[in-house]
Amino acid sequence: MDALTQSQITQLFWSNRTLFRKGNATHIGIWPGGRISGINYRAQQEALDRVHESHWTWSRCYVMSQFVFYFLGGYESDWDLKCIKGIPFSISGVDGTTSHWFVQNRQDDSIIDLSVEQFRGLLNINEWYAKGRRSNLGFPHYYGKTRNTKLSINGKCVPSKECLKFYEVWRREYGINESFERYYKVFSTRMKQNL
Repeated sequence: MDALTQSQITQLFWSNRTLFRKGNATHIGIWPGGRISGINYRAQQEALDRVHESHWTWSRCYVMSQFVFYFLGGYESDWDLKCIKGIPFSISGVDGTTSHWFVQNRQDDSIIDLSVEQFRGLLNINEWYAKGRRSNLGFPHYYGKTRNTKLSINGKCVPSKECLKFYEVWRREYGINESFERYYKVFSTRMKQNL
């Protein structure tokens, strides 16, 4: 991905921050009580907010990275969507654990991480990239009404609703991206059926 496109995508997210799920951290508003794998992310976020001013990309790495993954061709490309779990941090007496999403090229191991700034003053994420594993999320990020209607195309995870909403803006401002377009057409059709 060239520097201009990377800059345009970053600007897309910055200019349209209101499209992210409500709350500072995307995952806090999704799971009951803000808990995932025994970690109370809601309480952790509240404690962190008292001692550290989070960058606007904090906890938005999944949507940003998923957007880049599908923009670059998704499963048919040389890129993997990766997640690092269990990253410990400690700042001003607040100890916590977080996860992080990024995109990595299978051929040359290059990394695209549009949300790297979220870790400034918190931890050195460069030390953690090697622990990243191929991943993608399912319900409730996707546009099926229940866990049983999670959508996939040819057995592959589809982009999240948030991701597709950002693509709608991209599509208006910059034009069609072929990789995204097939998912967008399914998304648009399903959304019209649910009205």
